[in-house]
Amino acid sequence: MKILFLTSAHSSLDDRIFYHQAKALCKDHQVAIYSTYSGVSGVKEGIELTYDNSSFTSRKLKIAAFADKCKEFLPDVVICSEPLPILGAHQQRKNNKSLKYRILYDVTEFYPSRKNLQDAKGIKRLIKAGALFKLNKKAASLADGFIFGEYFKSLFYKTHYKRKLSIELPYYQDLSYFLSSKAPPEKFTIGYSGKLSEEKGIFRFAEVLNQFAKRHDANNWRVVLIGWFDDKKTEEEFLSRTKPYEKTSCRG
Repeated sequence: MKILFLTSAHSSLDDRIFYHQAKALCKDHQVAIYSTYSGVSGVKEGIELTYDNSSFTSRKLKIAAFADKCKEFLPDVVICSEPLPILGAHQQRKNNKSLKYRILYDVTEFYPSRKNLQDAKGIKRLIKAGALFKLNKKAASLADGFIFGEYFKSLFYKTHYKRKLSIELPYYQDLSYFLSSKAPPEKFTIGYSGKLSEEKGIFRFAEVLNQFAKRHDANNWRVVLIGWFDDKKTEEEFLSRTKPYEKTSCRG
């Protein structure tokens, strides 16, 4: 079977798409990832990667690019991470009757989320929120099924599209990435990766660290941060909440 991942807001080497899904699926199927957001192009571990860095001047052109990729790859299944790829995949399937692929919506974000609206104020914010909600609803109606990363992000779709098939695929890493060893590590490591913002749960993470610190000696564990803070205020607040104990921070 040929499986194509389409994304407009994730890298072609995105952790969930590449490491969680594509690597598992490529053991038995031909898999490709096409991103208009970032990443690399080439073949990695048997997976065809494409980062299309074209300067798309309109949403229509980006949708057309996703449609063209479907025509080129001729997939059996298309897994989309956002609404625009779904519109492109649907457009190609509708116009080319010989293509019978199924379209799955891998839901990992709320639409609209705060990050979608951070550049809009007042009435413009309301208009943009309405437009994004309508876009997402349309895309969801065109999908044949859903993949949910989180329970609460699934509720809207399970309520409005009850007859469509769905599965839950959490963000937990495959155990193959963790080497088994009889001897325990010198230090237990707690990690956080991605955008370090209140919306993404960085202050809840701080609370987890506070609770963990009450139960374990500081010499037996460490914290590794891989990502970037939303703003200086968020960074200062997080450091204030976690000041009592040692941290190791790696930012990229």
